[in-house]
Amino acid sequence: LPFGKVTPAIHHGAALFLSGSIHGIDAHGARPHQGKNAIDILFAIQQMLKNIYLNPFDVYSAKLTKIVADGGSTNIIPGNATFSMDVRAQKNSVLDELQIRINGILKQVSEMFDTEIEWKWKPILTSGSDDFHFYTVLRPKLKAAMIGIGADLTPGLHHPKMTFKKESLIIGSKVLTTTLRNAANQI
Repeated sequence: LPFGKVTPAIHHGAALFLSGSIHGIDAHGARPHQGKNAIDILFAIQQMLKNIYLNPFDVYSAKLTKIVADGGSTNIIPGNATFSMDVRAQKNSVLDELQIRINGILKQVSEMFDTEIEWKWKPILTSGSDDFHFYTVLRPKLKAAMIGIGADLTPGLHHPKMTFKKESLIIGSKVLTTTLRNAANQI
């Protein structure tokens, strides 16, 4: 949002986060046929994620965000690994469909490689990575709002070099003061 602009609402997408583990068999680099390579399994998961096709008019993404596979030595093919996934969509219904598809992918990959894959969806759902929205999901009668204050924020939220115009804090305080006064006058 450009500096000085104010919006009465912020529309976020929905997000789910998954953590998982692969329980294969380590193998010596000269004998890959004796193991169950967790890296091969991770590549299969990644490729299948890229083959999820939903309505092209819906905004969504599913991606591996963390993979750890280490046999302990350069000549050991790791059989075990852990991984994390970030799944997002603009609509909850699309997010639900992604979750169903990903569960299916993980089951299929587990069967294809005859290897145990365990996973769990993290219990707290946050929309657009903002916990604020969870309050209204937990308590539907609760009324809540977010106000967007333009601050020329670059290059983006959570970026280590994120900056914004500090003067926008004054604008934000004026907006909140006016909002509270208007609400008090309606009581």
